[in-house]
Amino acid sequence: MDNQSSGSAFTLNYAEFKADSERKRAFFAEAPEVIVSRSQTTEVVPQGSRFVRPRTDSEFMAASPTRIPRDVYEEKNVQRAATDGALAMEATRLKVELALESHDQFFRGHDETLASVENPRKFLTTWRHWYLYIRRIATTYFVPLQLGVLAALIWANIDEDNYIYLWGTDKDKTMELGFTIGGHHVTLHFLINDVFMCFFFGIAMVEIVVAVLPGGSLSPMKKAIVPLMGTLGGILGPISVFFALMFTMNALGGFDSYEHDLSDLLNGWGIVVATDISIAWLVASFVFGGGHAAIRFLLLLAVADDVGGVLIIAFFYPSPYKAEFVYLLLCVAGCALAFFLRTLKLKHWAWYVFLCGPLAWYGLLKASVHASLALCMIVPFMPKEIDTSEPNYFVKQWRRWREKRKSKAVEENSRSSSSMDDSVKPLETAGVVAGPLEKFDHDCAFFVHCGLFFFALANAGVRLGGDSIGLVTLAITCSLVIGKTVGIFAFGWVASTVFKFGLPDGMTLKHLFVVGIISGVGLTVALFVAQSAYTQSDLLAQAKLGALLSAICAPVAIVAGRLFRIVKVPAGESSK
Repeated sequence: MDNQSSGSAFTLNYAEFKADSERKRAFFAEAPEVIVSRSQTTEVVPQGSRFVRPRTDSEFMAASPTRIPRDVYEEKNVQRAATDGALAMEATRLKVELALESHDQFFRGHDETLASVENPRKFLTTWRHWYLYIRRIATTYFVPLQLGVLAALIWANIDEDNYIYLWGTDKDKTMELGFTIGGHHVTLHFLINDVFMCFFFGIAMVEIVVAVLPGGSLSPMKKAIVPLMGTLGGILGPISVFFALMFTMNALGGFDSYEHDLSDLLNGWGIVVATDISIAWLVASFVFGGGHAAIRFLLLLAVADDVGGVLIIAFFYPSPYKAEFVYLLLCVAGCALAFFLRTLKLKHWAWYVFLCGPLAWYGLLKASVHASLALCMIVPFMPKEIDTSEPNYFVKQWRRWREKRKSKAVEENSRSSSSMDDSVKPLETAGVVAGPLEKFDHDCAFFVHCGLFFFALANAGVRLGGDSIGLVTLAITCSLVIGKTVGIFAFGWVASTVFKFGLPDGMTLKHLFVVGIISGVGLTVALFVAQSAYTQSDLLAQAKLGALLSAICAPVAIVAGRLFRIVKVPAGESSK
């Protein structure tokens, strides 16, 4: 704020306020009085004039150079101290910018500003604004995923045969696209679960990588021990509850031994292992806010859970395809290539995803491990920031060789010997720029969230009624809801309290307990595991319904967050 002599106008240092969101919020929230300009010009309140008459709504709308709608900005609501006058246009622009920031606080990629916008109201009516608004809603509330679940349930209950034909996994009843990849028949279900979901797990891995980097919520790495211990509890807890319930119900005569053997019933233990990352992410955003350390804690735990679930499929459930583990060397090659690209300081994520990703994907596919985890191995090699003040390793070596050769050729000329050829300097620019890690998240987040509609559509179709409701449904739901909550909290408490590893900054035991509840949502990944666990149609239907009913953890977690008075931390801020 630039103070001036008595009788002169006070002006607002807009650049400072634009760069400091906290000062902007305090400026509008805490200033005691209303100050407005006296005319339609840029004249502002001089020192000594405490108040001037505010213009009427019609006067303001007629005079405003920006024509901001009343619901976005009202001059009488711009609170300003008497000694802090500001140009009307600057105050207007700040107000609109602040409103956009408040509305888009959960969307990490909304980087639109009004600094270069001549007419803020015009911007608010452009297709670009509405595209960003719809994208924020879709990514914040996982709307496509919820619509996909609803559409799948309706479709499966109206015409189950048609649903299975398009989205099923039964090779005798499902439409194939007429070609194979690595011996796998390509169907719509295959393209969604094994190709598209690579990007979803890759986006989730970005959150984990950012969290474990220096300054992240799980840094130093000692802080990651607690979520990994929680993962162990989130695997052993549900499995223990599942076996206990199944043995108890079988002893009480709940199952017909002539219809299903106990071994067939127990084969569903792997269903209760995995956590649905997408739903858990959504619920955690509601409970904690997008910037809370518990979000990344939960993501690390959920991804580790899902890795455990996929490994269980690979090693404990039979696969119709032969597992050729030698192809895992392709995964190693993909990681090595990603490391090489990192040394080149490439700024775009596409180099990593489309060069290294296919190698890891094909290696996992041929090894009969779920190929959707391919990018989880590649994303950690993407740098968050790139220092462009120095060239990459290979350019350095090339320049060093050129300097040696030149110094030998022109020894008599010291200037020539010490100078470098301009042709080898194209990468030398000053400063640190954003790397491909968060650019990948920013560019692909909306695409991934839209694609979750098709993932839910392909996996959530369950015919309700009849054979779809049974004791297996009860066992799976209780195992996910009770087993996850108790297991994660117990193991996390032991790691943080008994072994003194400590929770991430901003987390306490009440946050850990709510994270355990949220992790009980098994929905989509549990649906996938169920396809491998049960071959009998009635048991498969019961297992799918049990996975869907585990979504009850979402409202329970929201209520628990209210009862524990958990304070939300908006995206872009830190709970430290």
